[in-house]
Amino acid sequence: MDANGLRFWLLADDRHWPARSHVDWRGGCRALMLASERTLGEPAADAASIAVSALERLPRAVDREGATAWWDEAASAIVARSHLPDTALTLALAERPADFAVGYDDVLYVALSGRVLLHDLRGRWPDEVLPAPGFQPWRLAADPQGGAWLLERASGRLARLTGCVQPARPAADYAHTTFRPDPENPDPPRLLPCERVGWPVGERPQALAAGADGRIVLLSWAGDGESGLRLFDAASGVLGARQTLAGVRFAYAADWLPGGRVAVRVPGRRDAPVFVPRLALDADAAAVLQAAGEVHPLAADAEEAPFAHRLDDPPRYPAGGNRVEPLHRLSLANLARLGEAANFGGPGTPGLHLIDGGDQRTVWHRLCAEARLPAACGMVVWLAASAEPLPPAADDAAAWHPHLLGDVPPLAPGLVPGGVVPVGALPRAAWERQPSELPGHPGLGNWGAPQPGRAGLWTVLVQRHGRRVRSLAGRYLWVRAAFFGDGRDSPELAALRIYGSRFSYRDHYLPRLYRETEFGAAAEAGRPDAPQAATPADFLERFLGNAEGWLTVLEDRVAGAHLLTDPALAPGDALEWLGGWIGVAFDGALPAARRRDWLARAAELARFHGTRRGLRLALDIATGGGVAGGEIVVLEGFRMRRLMATLLGVDLEVEDDPLLPGLVISGNSIVGDTLVLGEAERAELLALFRDEVASEAERKAVLAFYDKLAYRALVLVHQEVEAQDFGLIRRIVELESPAHVEVQVEAASWPLLVGIASLVGVDTYLGPPRKPQPARAGVSDLGNGDLVLGVGSLDPRLSGAAAEIPQPLPRPRPVADAGADVSAGHGESFRLDGSRSAAAPGRRITEYRWRRID
Repeated sequence: MDANGLRFWLLADDRHWPARSHVDWRGGCRALMLASERTLGEPAADAASIAVSALERLPRAVDREGATAWWDEAASAIVARSHLPDTALTLALAERPADFAVGYDDVLYVALSGRVLLHDLRGRWPDEVLPAPGFQPWRLAADPQGGAWLLERASGRLARLTGCVQPARPAADYAHTTFRPDPENPDPPRLLPCERVGWPVGERPQALAAGADGRIVLLSWAGDGESGLRLFDAASGVLGARQTLAGVRFAYAADWLPGGRVAVRVPGRRDAPVFVPRLALDADAAAVLQAAGEVHPLAADAEEAPFAHRLDDPPRYPAGGNRVEPLHRLSLANLARLGEAANFGGPGTPGLHLIDGGDQRTVWHRLCAEARLPAACGMVVWLAASAEPLPPAADDAAAWHPHLLGDVPPLAPGLVPGGVVPVGALPRAAWERQPSELPGHPGLGNWGAPQPGRAGLWTVLVQRHGRRVRSLAGRYLWVRAAFFGDGRDSPELAALRIYGSRFSYRDHYLPRLYRETEFGAAAEAGRPDAPQAATPADFLERFLGNAEGWLTVLEDRVAGAHLLTDPALAPGDALEWLGGWIGVAFDGALPAARRRDWLARAAELARFHGTRRGLRLALDIATGGGVAGGEIVVLEGFRMRRLMATLLGVDLEVEDDPLLPGLVISGNSIVGDTLVLGEAERAELLALFRDEVASEAERKAVLAFYDKLAYRALVLVHQEVEAQDFGLIRRIVELESPAHVEVQVEAASWPLLVGIASLVGVDTYLGPPRKPQPARAGVSDLGNGDLVLGVGSLDPRLSGAAAEIPQPLPRPRPVADAGADVSAGHGESFRLDGSRSAAAPGRRITEYRWRRID
């Protein structure tokens, strides 16, 4: 509600625009934009046969090193080619697989009849065969979390292969006294069917793809090859609503593109059409998707075959010569030049976002739009009001009133309701400097700072063009937004706000003689194509509306001045000024978001300043929840007064390790139950547990032991932080700690040292498992976290996985056949027939050469 008491109605979400034509809601930027104008044309005459043939071809696989693998029928093996010369044998098989793919865990997953073969490309363990009873894997997709997804062709069932094979161990048996886990492999490979996936009758899945973010998409056929996409939620096991691909029949492959887009292979096309699916999984997500305006061309010798399995972007498709080519986008866009969206649906598009003023006398006041309007792009917002919750007819020229934003071409008869072209100057929105008319609001657009005349806030007074009295009155308001573009760029509408009922400066501040005197038919006189001059009172009201538009914004900012003292809403450049009110000076390395949190909790920080609680709170705010998450532990010295068990064979002479404060050579010298090494430590131990019989010297030893850690604290940082962040933590500690307490800030060498420092939640941090890091020369200590990792490549010559690297496959040779053996007598003629000879694959016989062997 503004300073004049006017409320507004907001259109700023996907569901607010139920009717759309050539306009899409882009969830990423939360804006309405012109959709693609691409039409895929008629499908190829033999699309069905091309698609069936393509689906029978085995997809190729590409690893991180760029090696490509394919199935060689003659060799009955999966072979690969990398940057090394010739081809190499990856895996020989006794049967033709249904599919194979390289996983993110450097495992080659091969779908066989009723089972899955796991072949480690780094040679950590021998091949493992995982039975799949009652499940026939047909298509594979590598899971970014490890393992793979499997699709059964006949039923459309999905299954997830998870777990890992344990690396091969020495063959010797362990002694019965040796501690070993039970079972040895707590996470063995297993196949988990997705029981909740069910397909409607007549719909047949044809392709499966997994994105780098774990999102699963399935391509299916329905009816006569009508293609569609369904998203699958791995967490819940729910299959999303079908999203039909407009103009696509018998698509046989799909793969993810960055930004939540999906590329598909369509029979007979020399490009890969791209679609933007709706990511919601509920039934309302069912839709018809139009091809996006971007173009991804294919190579001239591209093969009709599925996309190759790959681990990194972009998608790859097969081409001649057993190679794969990356799928790249042309910079040329092809967007619609005209589109429309409305807050109400028609007979074919049900839905309604009702704007109800609550009173038949509501006068709709001002329209505010947050939009980006590039050059040669604009919008026309048509408004209509009614007494009943039914929109006027789309062709009722008298009911719909235009308001222009940006660069709008001259309106032609086909672009206006009823074909009646308005004549004369139309209401045109003005660009405002603020991102939003709401005080302190940053705006809903995602285009950054306002751009004069191109992006930001636009405002216009609601009017009826050409009428004697131009105010628009009625309980219900109906909105139609027409988008105009140049085919290369599009307007972006993030939000539309309509204010009502009008606060008239004329009626509130001027004598009654200035008020409107024409009503009824006289006020309605005038048409869009034959406008009449406005009444003097109406002109005066709209003239004063210019001043009201500026003054209301200023009054709103004055009325909302208290927002400047709210840390959550104050401008970023005002935070220092706001902190000065209460004597808070921010560290230069503290981000703006954490400065706001600091101000919001300033009272609590002041109340507990100089205490452990205050220090923990300050560190938690400065690090964005580091204390609450356990990454930073504030440990008082008395909690370190404990004895340490003997760790034989472990070097504990680490003077700079924060987990071993005050430790001396014999500090861990308690062996067994009674043996204590070291006289001083023996006295401390006896005095701690035998105070009633302790001598004076022993009591002094105990007091000295206590004094070692009195008025001392330790801040342990259990995470890898940058140097500047570590410095920030040190400065916060200096500001928030009492002067008589010595506080050290140290980075913990290990999250947990069992037997040395294992007070969980006090001086230890149970964090996520560390990912294996490759060993780095001059940095890593072998056996201390970093590993010497092999290269998981389809070409064993790169990976070094096997002791004996398979030799390159021999080049295929022609087969010479001179026919059946015959005998000829002396002087008799005979005929040589080489017609049954065969050329090498990809070659042909052009001549025969015969050689006589005596």
